[in-house]
Amino acid sequence: MIIKYFGQSCIQIKTKSSIIIIDPYGSEVGLKLPNLRADIILVTHDHVDHNNVAAVKPKEGKEKVAIFSGAGEFEHEGVLISGIPSWHDNEQKEKNFMYSVYVDGVRLAHLGDLGQKNLFEDQLELLDNVDILFVPVGGKFTIDGEAAFEITNQIEPKIVIPLHYKVEGSKYDLETADKFLKMEGKSPDPIEELKIEKETLPKEEERELVVLSVSGKE
Repeated sequence: MIIKYFGQSCIQIKTKSSIIIIDPYGSEVGLKLPNLRADIILVTHDHVDHNNVAAVKPKEGKEKVAIFSGAGEFEHEGVLISGIPSWHDNEQKEKNFMYSVYVDGVRLAHLGDLGQKNLFEDQLELLDNVDILFVPVGGKFTIDGEAAFEITNQIEPKIVIPLHYKVEGSKYDLETADKFLKMEGKSPDPIEELKIEKETLPKEEERELVVLSVSGKE
């Protein structure tokens, strides 16, 4: 599979048979999404920087995109999706949905606009055996780098990819990813995309930190 990052919380997962887009954002963010097509869209939180599903067109040959937003088990064209309720804020007033996605033998988890500083046991049970974790690190509207590090330790993925932090062109007042990188003790050079298969996942003993550059940024 090939994973790309478009800024804020928006990622693309291109598998052998499907294209999955998570959290497409609106123009209010200040960044511009490239022309995207997908089989599946996942929305973690009903804010303009996560829910611009109109920006994504169906994949060529398809009439529509399958859109999922909420809790429960979903299956679409061989992609298994689990929506896990969480909180966007510490006051527990706004819901956020984390997603576990199983495809091509790889389990990915996207935490969306998470505001919890720690995950509950029932949430962790649904986030078991995660290979690739997408975690917000920019604070202000969601968890910061320190909380993201603690939650990453709770989940114990093989690969962790930070999202939702300050990037060039963004109008959102977020922290950079520096605090999270410092907590991880690593500072890898950004790459344009991550190509990964089940057979090439790192061993569990030491997780890999991957920083993706923003694709399609003008």
